[in-house]
Amino acid sequence: YYAEKGAIIEWRKDMDPAIAAHLGINSHRAPKSDELARLFETKRGDTGEAWAGQNRKVSAYDLTISPHKSVTLAAEFAAVEAETGAIRFAVKRANDATMRYVARELGWARKGKNGLDGADPGSVAWASFFHHTARPTLHIEDAATGTTYLADVPIPGDPHDHIHNTLFNMVVTADGRVGSLDTQRLHDRVHEFGAYFQAQLAQFLREYGIRVELDDKEESVVVSAIQGEAVRVFSRRHHQIERSARAYAKRQGLDWNSLSFE
Repeated sequence: YYAEKGAIIEWRKDMDPAIAAHLGINSHRAPKSDELARLFETKRGDTGEAWAGQNRKVSAYDLTISPHKSVTLAAEFAAVEAETGAIRFAVKRANDATMRYVARELGWARKGKNGLDGADPGSVAWASFFHHTARPTLHIEDAATGTTYLADVPIPGDPHDHIHNTLFNMVVTADGRVGSLDTQRLHDRVHEFGAYFQAQLAQFLREYGIRVELDDKEESVVVSAIQGEAVRVFSRRHHQIERSARAYAKRQGLDWNSLSFE
């Protein structure tokens, strides 16, 4: 899913060579699927050997960042490619700024058991996956077990610009010590990081002469020129999928609420 067809994938632009060396990657060229697959299993991207330092059960954290649907539509239906590029570049700049902020907050290698001896700041790395459509999915409940599944549906998704940032669970300090991210600093701060992204995006869009305002309900920056009805029209895919699935089941003589996941 991350490396789906058409996805743009980039390493952190200002990655410290020290952490790149520990991860076994060349940050000056585009990521490859095979090395990403190894990294997601806490293995070096080049050799497949286990990461140095302490053992980890978690290889990376997915910090997904997305602008308001009005920003996506402004880029998707812009009159000229230059305007599309400018809007999406503003999103990218805001994402990069947010990830550097996150890196400063979480990039601490703790010392001693449970960090009782403090922590040292260090370098961190991430890969960014740029997607322009929503992942078309459907929530399905298995009638026999009550288990809920999120199933992919093989149809085009709605326009929805978003970026998956896989922040690797590794910190390399100035003295060469290798540790894990201090995820205790992540607690209760997800909304803070999201708000930081929105503030950065608003500033960059204004620099390009785009008028924006704040949607208090969604706590997002909205492009003023995009009407709310357009946002609603391009946000209906999930409901359309479920209506279509229920109608198909009925035509087959099946009871939707009693179906198994299979």
